[in-house]
Amino acid sequence: MGGAEEGDLSGSYDTVFANTESDPSEATITWLEGEPYIDPISYLLVKDGAQEPAWYLFELSDPEWNGMETLYLRGFWPQQGAISHVSLYETETERVPEPAAMLLMGMGLVGIAGWTRGKLKKKKG
Repeated sequence: MGGAEEGDLSGSYDTVFANTESDPSEATITWLEGEPYIDPISYLLVKDGAQEPAWYLFELSDPEWNGMETLYLRGFWPQQGAISHVSLYETETERVPEPAAMLLMGMGLVGIAGWTRGKLKKKKG
């Protein structure tokens, strides 16, 4: 809370915390510009490590959310805690292009074949 926006989407979204400056219990996440955060399965994490539960996780994969609507966070840890972090996550890892993956696998197979052939020649010789 109170730090600079971080990550790939930091220029696309703005987070404003509300209620009290040091212990906010509300926040608003607004899309500003750029590529909106859209992934087949996306999550919003709201965290306060000093409370129970320590975090809330929301799935944002609903077809109604297109990454540009404002997210309003209200009523977290009323009278007892604060929002310390909010994060947007996706479930998929970075994809490897198929041609590159096939080339890498092929090079590995050629290397194994060459190594095996060299071992066989040493045994015969």
